[in-house]
Amino acid sequence: MEELIKKIEYNTGVFPRAVLEEIIKQKDEAIPYLLDIIKQVRDNPEKYKNDSNYFAHIYAVYLLAQFRIKEMFPLFLDILKLPGEIPYDLFGDVICEAAGRILASVCYEDIQPMKDLIVDEKADEYVRGQALRALAILVLNGSLERNEVINYYRELLKGGLRDQHPYVLAELVCYSDDLYPEEIYDDIKSAFDNNLIDKSMIGIESVIRTLENSKDEVIEHSKNDAHMKLVDDTIKELENWVCFHIDYEERERKRILHNKMMTKNKLVKTQTILKDIKIGRNAPCPCGSGKKYKKCCGIN
Repeated sequence: MEELIKKIEYNTGVFPRAVLEEIIKQKDEAIPYLLDIIKQVRDNPEKYKNDSNYFAHIYAVYLLAQFRIKEMFPLFLDILKLPGEIPYDLFGDVICEAAGRILASVCYEDIQPMKDLIVDEKADEYVRGQALRALAILVLNGSLERNEVINYYRELLKGGLRDQHPYVLAELVCYSDDLYPEEIYDDIKSAFDNNLIDKSMIGIESVIRTLENSKDEVIEHSKNDAHMKLVDDTIKELENWVCFHIDYEERERKRILHNKMMTKNKLVKTQTILKDIKIGRNAPCPCGSGKKYKKCCGIN
């Protein structure tokens, strides 16, 4: 197992399918090693955040989520609560693309820590949004009652979110929309009327369109959304990532060039390799519709 783990420590530009298949086959033996990887990253974030080719922690969180290992839940939460850009420096777009799904896969209905994260004003707003997503996923997966989560979303809309962060409230509306927001429509509309919602993420029109459908139709559509499912297949999740389909040296050259250009033009902070190329689902859609990407061209 130690030899297998060593083979996934760094990204070489080639997807290690055979190695992952063997780890999955020997999952009981692999679990302690995978948990140790996450512990090391949690305890030494400064060591790992500057090593853009270190990849073992990426495989580890997906595999442990697939295996439904609840011991990872507090470890991953601790990483998500790290200050500033550290979670992104460590995990790149995994934060926006899958953190909520990973949390939901390992929480075993222990939702209070996620509620604490949602209202934590010191936490990154994207991380807080992922905790909101995790609650919706647990409803769609049948682990939580819809009414419980909808009522909690209402509490947040009515002042439970003390900082009233526009992005976090927008995410709240998005995931309410996924669960059919009929009971809290008036609260959502009031938040829009008071300009509390980041309208580049979602508009009230989207909520109105959702309510023109039946609850069963909307819930069923949300259940079939790949972005609202638990992690079940690490290989399927990762095998098509662009970092495995570009020549390694060429990928490194492009990464270095990209980072130099960004620094020179002062457009964005240096990004990790995982944050190149892809359009975040929480970004405005590039088609120009004005809607959130996941609510427009990002819909599967």
